Amino acid sequence: MKRLFEVAAEVDAAGKAPPFYAQATVFALVGADSAEEATTALRRDLQRSGDVLVDARIRVEELRLDAWEEHAARRWAGIAGELPSMGELARKLERSFVRHVSLFPTSRDAAMTFPFAARGGSVTGCGTDRCGQDPRGGFVFLWWKGDHAPRHVYVFRDGRLVVKWNLDGGTSITGRPPSRVVELIRALVREGRL
Repeated sequence: MKRLFEVAAEVDAAGKAPPFYAQATVFALVGADSAEEATTALRRDLQRSGDVLVDARIRVEELRLDAWEEHAARRWAGIAGELPSMGELARKLERSFVRHVSLFPTSRDAAMTFPFAARGGSVTGCGTDRCGQDPRGGFVFLWWKGDHAPRHVYVFRDGRLVVKWNLDGGTSITGRPPSRVVELIRALVREGRL
C-alpha cells in the first residue's frame, strides 16, 4: 500500500488563470512510497500537462489516511464533499496516483474552475458561491470559501495584486499593503464578509 501525500507546487499561470495571476498554486493528493517519489510524480504530471514550475521547491506533507476526513474538513472546508472519501483513497493507495485538488483553473480541474476576469481594474464574474469579492476604497478584495489554509484574501488595484493577506495571522503573505488596505480588511472581517 502506498502512502498519502498532499503536494503543492507554484506554476506559471499565464493562459490558465485570470489575467491578474502571474502564478498559481497547484495542490494534489499523491499516492507514493516516499515524499521524494510524490514530488517526482507531481513534477512529471505538471510537465505532461504543460505547466511550468516557477519555484523548484515543491511542498510535501504526508497525511494519515485515518485522519483524512478531519484534514479535508479543516484544510479544504468548502470543497471537502467533492474530495475522495477515506474509503476511496484507501482503494487508490493500492497503487501510485496523482489527484489534483487545486482551486485554480486547468483543463483537468474544470469542475473546480472559478470563472472570473480582470476588467477595468475590478474583478468581475466570480460566478460561484465559493468566490467572494468586494470593491471598496479603490481596491478589489477577492477570496474563496474552502481555499487552502491559512485563510486569506487577495487585494487588487488596477488589475494588479497588491497583497495576499493571511486572515488568521493578520500578516502579509505576499506584497506590502498600504495601511488603508489593512484597515479595509479589518472592516470586511468585522462585517463578517471574510
